[in-house]
Amino acid sequence: HVTVDDLDPDTWYWYRFRIGDRTSPVGRTRTTPAPGDEVDELRLAFASCQLRTAGHWTAYDHLVADEPDLVAFLGDYIYEYPGGTGNLAIPLDDEPQDLADYRVLYAAYKRDPKLQAAHAAAPWVVTWDDHEVENNYAADAPENDADADGFDERRRAAYQAYWEHQPLRTEPPAEDGSLDLYRSLRWGDLAEVFVLDGRQYRTDQPCGGGVAIDRTSCDDLDDADATMLGTEQEAWLTDGLTGSEATWKVLAQQTVMKALVLGDIVFNVDQWDGYPAARRRLLASIADAGIDNVVVLTGDIHAGGAADLRTPDAAETGDVVAHELVAPGISSPGLGPLGDAVAGAGLDLAYANFSDNGYVRATITPDRWRTDFVVVDTIGADTSPASVAGTVEIDAGTPGLRTVG
Repeated sequence: HVTVDDLDPDTWYWYRFRIGDRTSPVGRTRTTPAPGDEVDELRLAFASCQLRTAGHWTAYDHLVADEPDLVAFLGDYIYEYPGGTGNLAIPLDDEPQDLADYRVLYAAYKRDPKLQAAHAAAPWVVTWDDHEVENNYAADAPENDADADGFDERRRAAYQAYWEHQPLRTEPPAEDGSLDLYRSLRWGDLAEVFVLDGRQYRTDQPCGGGVAIDRTSCDDLDDADATMLGTEQEAWLTDGLTGSEATWKVLAQQTVMKALVLGDIVFNVDQWDGYPAARRRLLASIADAGIDNVVVLTGDIHAGGAADLRTPDAAETGDVVAHELVAPGISSPGLGPLGDAVAGAGLDLAYANFSDNGYVRATITPDRWRTDFVVVDTIGADTSPASVAGTVEIDAGTPGLRTVG
């Protein structure tokens, strides 16, 4: 990794790389305003879930045109699946198992000119989800017990490849294969972004994992020791939120925190719904400390969404203590009829779109957070029109999302 020191705060820089007689295209990045500096506006784009074989990344054309100050990517930057045709093909016969395989996978993704343009347009802050290793893995547990042999080495390889191919200032993976990923960054006095790792330290999903779990027959959902973040990261986050002096406290993380429970059916226990005790602890810590203006950014679900998070269980009743904004997939497919059932279930969603691909554009000021859900017409062609499918706003100091238009 190239680390450049002694840069001025709150400044745009242009750069390129040169190796021998080869020179890269010019990119641009910017430094953050210094902690405590007065900031009038942050233009933030966030995205997730870019399955290469599913289609073209047309959303990035529009994200680049927006000229954001910062791009947050919330996980599933790659998928471990081979397949695809033409320039969307992944040159692997099977899922990656070693470092060489994961390097091939990243090369196939990173060669896309739209993704390259997005990286060259603004600084990125990244975190991972599951597909950077394997679908629905949890800490050292693979999705299927039958794959347990060799999973430790596979995860080590995936973590090393992630570190090699992402804009990270963290140290490389440790001898035990772990990678310190959670961290925070300040954007002057306007925002503090807490970048979370919801994969490396979590306990295993309850009741074998999966979707549409009947909670009356899943005693594991009552496990008070279940954790999404692990003990140390959870304490770090609570301390950071309590001590933050920024107007907006932002959690950049992976899976849906809002309760998506239809009667006794839990939609997906890989989400925070599978870790209700951990979610209660987090929301209670925010409420008990009187922390305001908490915004949770989420990916994973291949859907755009917005919801208030209420104590104690992020369900439909209780006091609003935070707000959740969910990015649709860049190219990963929507949920179809299952998503339609969730959207129509009366779950107190300010916005829900389980069909379209796109990204989220946020304009953040000291007084207001405005969120536009940008969707593309198609990922089946190399270019596509885009439109704003929904807009929500949050007024600083006033809990509750407001739908605009």
